[in-house]
Amino acid sequence: VTSRVRRKDGNYVWMESNTYILRNPDSGIPVEIISISRDITQRKRDADQIVRAKEDAERANRAKSDFLSSMSHELRTPMNSILGFAQLLSYDDRLDLEQKTKVVRIQRAGEHLLQLINDVLDLSRIESEKLQVQCEPTLLDELLDDCTSITSALAANRAVNLHFAHSVETRAHVNADPIRCKQALLNLITNAVKYNRSGGNVWVTCARVPDHMLRISVRDDGPGINSEKQQQLFQPFNRLGQERSDIDGTGIGLVITQKVVELMGGTLGFESRTGAGSTFWIELPEIDASAERRVPSARQRRPVQATDRFVTLCVEDNSANVELVKAVFNTFWPNATLLVALSAERGLELAQTEHVDLIMLDINLPGMDGYAALKQFRTMPHLVDTPVIALTADAMSSDVERGRAAGFTEYLTKPIQIPTLCATVNRVLVR
Repeated sequence: VTSRVRRKDGNYVWMESNTYILRNPDSGIPVEIISISRDITQRKRDADQIVRAKEDAERANRAKSDFLSSMSHELRTPMNSILGFAQLLSYDDRLDLEQKTKVVRIQRAGEHLLQLINDVLDLSRIESEKLQVQCEPTLLDELLDDCTSITSALAANRAVNLHFAHSVETRAHVNADPIRCKQALLNLITNAVKYNRSGGNVWVTCARVPDHMLRISVRDDGPGINSEKQQQLFQPFNRLGQERSDIDGTGIGLVITQKVVELMGGTLGFESRTGAGSTFWIELPEIDASAERRVPSARQRRPVQATDRFVTLCVEDNSANVELVKAVFNTFWPNATLLVALSAERGLELAQTEHVDLIMLDINLPGMDGYAALKQFRTMPHLVDTPVIALTADAMSSDVERGRAAGFTEYLTKPIQIPTLCATVNRVLVR
């Protein structure tokens, strides 16, 4: 029995009492009662301190998540303008070579900053055990093609030769989250390129290994990693002495890659020797996707043409983002009509009086937010089937899941990639 007892000096202590009854072995009659009490005040204080520390840590973790979510939104909003207008400039044929080179540098610096933001958010999700994956049959050939197009420019700039070996194995399917799997492969490939030597090589191959696993290997002939530094490879923010080099990075890419691969039911491994290069590999479960069949669309679609006429309602309160959307439409769909509303309330008014083919809707708006506006749009009979694209800086995984569950046709996060935006408009508009 545990009880709180007041001592003669007025202070309270916690006592733990145990009573033992000794009985006559023959008759069972009690012959002796022993009561033992001991002061457990310090133990109780220690336990209470542990509980308080746990509660403090949970509060701090929630505060960190809230802070990161807020900072992600605040950083993505200006990044949308920086990267958006830089992308538009890259389409301008009036720029000379020197100007285009400067635009490319702006884009690369902006994309690097965005990658840093994404890495920090992913690390936060890992620490709070909120990083999620959605596995599905994923064709390796498609992943490798994407990785080729993304990393070829980096390899060319650093005079590194990339070799992607397409084979029978790469035409197989793995059970993986395609976005996260590509993220993991890109991290290994870009590391192999960045830390290589001029004139070096990087080979990306695939092979079957025991237990129905497929191994994707990234091998380089760079300087390799000595045994001492190998022990530090998966320490967050540890760049193994490259902090003062001209190589971009945060030192958390491998930590994220390892966790992502493990969440997909796979493993990450490596081997390296000083002066003989390094090999990093990912092993993922192979699955039979031969029964998978694509269901043809019930409606015939064709890409929206530059000459097409359609009406888009853009509900966005940030003036810079409004100008960016206007510039995109002027560049790619000059014959389209763009209606702009700086609030959800104004957007609903325009939707009542104007014919609208497409709605682009921000989430964080003054007054009524995007979710409430979406519900209102769907109550209008003439907008029940109208595509509504979310264009928002709310990019946490929970935000994306909530947006999809709410009924947005597509959910695009800022900074917006113009090719992605154009492809999305082409996909959702049936002409």
